[in-house]
Amino acid sequence: DFSNAGEDILEGGESKMGYHFGIFYQMNILGFSLRPELVYTTTKSSYQFNQKEAEYKVSKIDLPILVGTKIFGPVKIFAGPSLQYIVDNDFEGFDLGDVQDEFTIGAQLGAGI
Repeated sequence: DFSNAGEDILEGGESKMGYHFGIFYQMNILGFSLRPELVYTTTKSSYQFNQKEAEYKVSKIDLPILVGTKIFGPVKIFAGPSLQYIVDNDFEGFDLGDVQDEFTIGAQLGAGI
């Protein structure tokens, strides 16, 4: 029964302090905006693992490249690819070394005022 395989491994996830900071540049081209960003994020959580509290820390760099346009008034929509690189991935008491230095590509879609 793989659907419940991880239930007894981790219990009681609790968020800890994390942060992210970044820069972006927005340029307007033919009624559209192009907005590349560079964001560094680090998060920390704690879990019960092997009857002990263990911390899970992740640091990553995101590079979304978003294209947007105004649809009416101040409302705009945007979308684009998001490149992600995991700088560090550490879970006390468990080896996650193969996840470090991983590169993934995702997508972002959103709206704003």
